[in-house]
Amino acid sequence: MLEFPGGNMASTKTKLAAVVAAILAVSAAGAAMAEPAAASWLDNTEKLRVEKTGGGKLGKANYALGEFTGVGGLTVVRTSGFSVLEGAYSSVKKKYDNRFTVLLPGQTEHVDVTCTGGQARAGLTWVAFKRSKLAYHCDYVGGGVPAGTAFDLALSEPGFMKSLEQPQRAGEFILGDIVLKAETRQVDTKLIASPGVLGYVFSRGGVDVCAISLVGWKKTIYLPKKGDPNRTACALLALSLNFFNDPGNL
Repeated sequence: MLEFPGGNMASTKTKLAAVVAAILAVSAAGAAMAEPAAASWLDNTEKLRVEKTGGGKLGKANYALGEFTGVGGLTVVRTSGFSVLEGAYSSVKKKYDNRFTVLLPGQTEHVDVTCTGGQARAGLTWVAFKRSKLAYHCDYVGGGVPAGTAFDLALSEPGFMKSLEQPQRAGEFILGDIVLKAETRQVDTKLIASPGVLGYVFSRGGVDVCAISLVGWKKTIYLPKKGDPNRTACALLALSLNFFNDPGNL
């Protein structure tokens, strides 16, 4: 029988196991230090929610999203011959007209935002449409925004697996020389599937910059940090989707 100084075989095996475990732990720590995990683009955003600051229900009340304030969206629902974002789980066809205001930092006049369903004035060449007509369109007037500021949202066809995860939409927001693309994507959770839209991620030039999560009882908005040139555009776009009553979610 082999003999080990300082103790019997069982105790020596225990000590050896402890030494091996310690070596592996140190190696793993060294590898982690050598190859740190890539930071998420969300780390460069500020997590915010639309908060009521006075008035009636949030849909008609004063609100604040960080330094952006205004009066919440007034939604008018009408039955029509055109179904806004068809795919709602109802045979009733509805049209949603939504209005709200936004006071941008440094401005004294509010931006008036009017959103409506129906045929929009612009096409989105990068979206594979499920329907030929665009479904949701917003115009932004006054308050320091340039003429032509607009947002269009449509159904999209990203593929079978994505369609199982959540209803698919894609859109484009234009604010001067800033163009943000909006696509349905999960933001801060990972569900297998949902009958309603879970969230949108907004990108500029192929780089993700901001987002809105629709999961839970209160929507969460991720804006670029203050000083970022995309922050105002992200806020306007996020508010447009925050106040949007998507028929596919009803």
